Amino acid sequence: METSELLLDVVRSLAMNSPTTLVCLIGCIFVIVRWRSLRSGALPALCGLGFALLISVASPVVWTVLPRILQGSHMPYYFLIIVQSLCWAIALMLIVLGVILGRSQTPP
Repeated sequence: METSELLLDVVRSLAMNSPTTLVCLIGCIFVIVRWRSLRSGALPALCGLGFALLISVASPVVWTVLPRILQGSHMPYYFLIIVQSLCWAIALMLIVLGVILGRSQTPP
């Protein structure tokens, strides 16, 4: 009973986060399809979107499972919030770097 309830909660959390996951997946596919035209911006953009995809799948699972494992302790939650924020910041930095590097230089 406990395991099936936990699995159902994980599936619900993933479903609630599915718009973010879908956007990251579509972004990864778009970058792969347009790899040659994006030039040097493709790799950082793909890394950033892939990392964001990983975060958008792992984060709901961790936030669902962790409270059941660490009942009563609040310290890991603060640590997890900081780590999650840093991961999103790194993913966004890589995406922005990909956009900047992928821009074509217009002559003055």
